[in-house]
Amino acid sequence: FVARPVWEGYPGAATRVLLPMTLAFNLLVPRSRRWLPILVLGNLSAIVGVSELTAPPHESFRVTGETALVRLERGEGWDQAEAGGGRQWRWSSGTGRLRLRSLAAEPLEVRMGGVIGAVKPGGITIRAGGAVVWSGEAEARRRAFGAAAFVLPAGGVCEIEFVSKEAGVRFADGDSRVLAFAVYDLDIAVARAGPAAKRGAR
Repeated sequence: FVARPVWEGYPGAATRVLLPMTLAFNLLVPRSRRWLPILVLGNLSAIVGVSELTAPPHESFRVTGETALVRLERGEGWDQAEAGGGRQWRWSSGTGRLRLRSLAAEPLEVRMGGVIGAVKPGGITIRAGGAVVWSGEAEARRRAFGAAAFVLPAGGVCEIEFVSKEAGVRFADGDSRVLAFAVYDLDIAVARAGPAAKRGAR
C-alpha cells in the first residue's frame, strides 16, 4: 500500500502519508486496558519518524588536501546522495562524470580512493582526462579502490569518468531508477605537484 517513492528523497513523503493513518488508528482503537499494548505498538512508528528530522546526506564526493586550489563539479550520470551505516554514496546508471577545475598557478597532483560496489558483477574503469587511472572488477560485495595519481595542469579542467561495462538494472519493486554501480565516500586528495610531476605536466 505504501510504495517505494513515498520513502525517497529528503524530506520524504512518508511523514504526511502516515500521519493521517496514525491519527485514524488512535481515534479508532478501543479505550480499554486490554487494548493498551495494541495502542503502544501502533505508535512505535513515531520513534522511527525522528530520523526524518535528521539532516539529509552531504555530498558523497569530497576533496581533501589543498582544497582552496580546486573546485569539484558533479557532472551527469549520478543519482541523489544517500547515507547509512556511517557511509555516503551515489548510484550511477552506467557512466558517472566529475569535473575537477584547477584554480592554482602551478600543476597539482591528484589521488582518488574510495569504495565501489555494483548491482551485477562486472568491470569498472575510471579515467581522468581520458587516461585510465583505475580498472577492476566490482560486485555486490563492496571493495576499496585507489586510483593512480594524475597531474592537473595549472588553471586546467580534468573530466573524471566512472564507466561500467555492465548495463544498469531496473528493479521490479517500484524503484524506477536504472542502477549499475555505486561509489562510496570518494576522497579526492589534492597536493602541490613535486618537481617530477611538474616536468611531466609541461
